Amino acid sequence: MKYSDKEQRLICALHFEDFLRQEPAVTYRTLALHCFSRDLQNYLADNVRRCYNALEEGTPYRLTKEFDDLIEFPHGRTTREYMDDNYAGMIY
Repeated sequence: MKYSDKEQRLICALHFEDFLRQEPAVTYRTLALHCFSRDLQNYLADNVRRCYNALEEGTPYRLTKEFDDLIEFPHGRTTREYMDDNYAGMIY
């Protein structure tokens, strides 16, 4: 399946790399359930919620700049640091 660079970073930061081969609807639903069941309250979970809601509502469409703009990462950090944030739970 095709995912944008930002989507790939988000999915990898949550340690769901295997889902890059799945349909986006399956991937985002799984990520949303993961964030809910773990009670994640960080920017990664916020990104997932925004993307999942956009998919459910049908706007904006995936693989557009508007959809990618829903995904926000703190500036100046590597994907590995995002992964570490997820692992630690980084509750704010």
